[in-house]
Amino acid sequence: MDSWLFWLIGVVGILIARWLPVIAWLSLAGRPDKPELAGWPCSTCKGEREDHWHFFQWNSCCRDKASGLQTGVQAVAGLSIWLFTAERGVNVEAWIHLLLFWFLIIVTLTDYWSGLIPNLFTYSGMVLFFLLRMVFHPQPFIHYLLASLSAFAGLFILGRVTGGLGGGDAKLLAMAAWVIGWPHVATAFWLAIASACLYIGWKALRRQPLRAGQPFPFGPHLALGVYVASLWGDCLLDWYLSWFFSI
Repeated sequence: MDSWLFWLIGVVGILIARWLPVIAWLSLAGRPDKPELAGWPCSTCKGEREDHWHFFQWNSCCRDKASGLQTGVQAVAGLSIWLFTAERGVNVEAWIHLLLFWFLIIVTLTDYWSGLIPNLFTYSGMVLFFLLRMVFHPQPFIHYLLASLSAFAGLFILGRVTGGLGGGDAKLLAMAAWVIGWPHVATAFWLAIASACLYIGWKALRRQPLRAGQPFPFGPHLALGVYVASLWGDCLLDWYLSWFFSI
């Protein structure tokens, strides 16, 4: 692997990641029903500004918080893509996955802040990755199509039956399926369930249990599951199946 390509994709990922929180914020600010956001901005900024949706015009407290968030997102994006390229190399797939990681970061922020995964990102991501897979497809194209359809149908039906998943979650996993394919999309969902269970257990240990009917952002857990599956999906699947088909 050429070292300059390794550093190039990481630097591009970090530079663009600086603006991902701004994009996530603006996607919510542009909604006619501006939602209440978890902790953003602070009560001081809300009280002093009639329109507190300007990302760059808050008081120093929220500006510092936003700057710290942007730096943290850059660190996550850089580490994510460098881990991926160290494992898989720098090729077309690495750039496609970098695009996916950007989408995952954005929807993680919007879902955590407001409990919403805007269609702007899921639909545009589906179209973008559909077009890319028409040209670049390590698996047969039909595998990506079936993975996306099964992911959407499975989560949509599960959400209807349980009432615990939104349409945004189904569309998010369907979008990611165009990149990670089958069976990694199933592994991603299994990892998301495991991550969500660990989070709920952690909240319970801190004496902050989730109440019945309390909104629960599942998007961040799906994003984590998709990332881990894209990187170590084969190893995890082999390990899981070894419990049933051990020699």
